[in-house]
Amino acid sequence: VTVGLQARRTAQGTMLQPVPEMLVPSVQPAEGAADTGVVVSAKWTPWRVVVQTFEVTDGAIEFVDEKNTRPFQGSATRVFLVGGPLSVPFEGQPLTFAVQGVLSGASRHAAPWYCSGWVNVRQQRVDVSCQLEPLRLAAFEPYYQKPLPQKLYDARLSARGRLVVKNNEVNGRIQLEIDHFSEADLASLGKAGDSIRKLAGEGQRTLSGELQLAGSLDKSSEWRWQLVPGNELVQQLMSPVVGRGIEF
Repeated sequence: VTVGLQARRTAQGTMLQPVPEMLVPSVQPAEGAADTGVVVSAKWTPWRVVVQTFEVTDGAIEFVDEKNTRPFQGSATRVFLVGGPLSVPFEGQPLTFAVQGVLSGASRHAAPWYCSGWVNVRQQRVDVSCQLEPLRLAAFEPYYQKPLPQKLYDARLSARGRLVVKNNEVNGRIQLEIDHFSEADLASLGKAGDSIRKLAGEGQRTLSGELQLAGSLDKSSEWRWQLVPGNELVQQLMSPVVGRGIEF
């Protein structure tokens, strides 16, 4: 199966996203059979569909952000997904899955990503782990225009995270790491680049931290995000403004 989806944020900030539908044709009388004038529509019939295993072999998901000063266009391509069992209507059995693809952004910078886990829709439980291989931060360059235009060349972002939903509680942790800072990157970052150069000295110029998410599943507007400094370099950089972490 080949699947293509697109999500878009308009210049006014409105999110437009695809809503998948399952279309089942109406049942018409067989050729030659007496036409009673009655069309049996599938929507009135309590069908039950079970798919033990399904695959998406060449999927694509595109995201367009028109609200940004410079519109951003990113995509996940070469998406391969395998999962099951899937039942409609949903039952109590969890759906397990594994998915992988290539994430790309500006200037065609790209990196592989992977996710796997399980989802139980009826019990509202989720346990999913994901990983992003090193991706050049230049892939997100359209977002670096405020407050001052900046350009990153070689610095790379990698991430590994897990999301768990249980008993109406959402908990997520994402480990972030940025490395491969070149002299051009540090020069572009101005004072922040000078601080990284000074604090790292002859050591490795690597920034790490953890992004934490917590809240109630049915109150997404109250979810709390917190950025916790990781290695000593990040702790020194952030020590003037933060003690335990940054909440937003």
